[in-house]
Amino acid sequence: MTFMEDKARWEGPPGELLKKLEDEEFVKTHNIDVNDDKWPKSANWVTRRIKEIETNLAHEGVKFSMRREKRQRIITLAKVSIEVSGLTLQEKMKLVYDKARELARDSIVSKFEIADSLKDQLERMEVFVLLEKLAEEGKLVPKGIESYQVVGE
Repeated sequence: MTFMEDKARWEGPPGELLKKLEDEEFVKTHNIDVNDDKWPKSANWVTRRIKEIETNLAHEGVKFSMRREKRQRIITLAKVSIEVSGLTLQEKMKLVYDKARELARDSIVSKFEIADSLKDQLERMEVFVLLEKLAEEGKLVPKGIESYQVVGE
């Protein structure tokens, strides 16, 4: 996330991203432990590690995507605002919360079911970020990695 502080968007192959993240000055400035067990040891592991923290990135307003271009993987990291589509943050949170309440069975609902049902209004990662914010406010309680318990108003 520190990597994206001064960028709106970054795009390139995993190996290039790894080089930038392991740049001596960047590592020293941001106190990064490149010897940590979780640190990717090669370009092949960069995408896997990013996928592990994809939700964290989204929560911080960074969208991750990947595509293939001429037999090469290209990673895109882009800052996103959850205030874009004409709705305010509060309106979006109400939309997501109301949908969660509507879809809940025995007060439990899948984050994927919510995102799929709102696909015409909000992007999937945006829904996931909003669900996290609703959990922080105590309106939802995380139940495992895919579900939430809806708490009454």
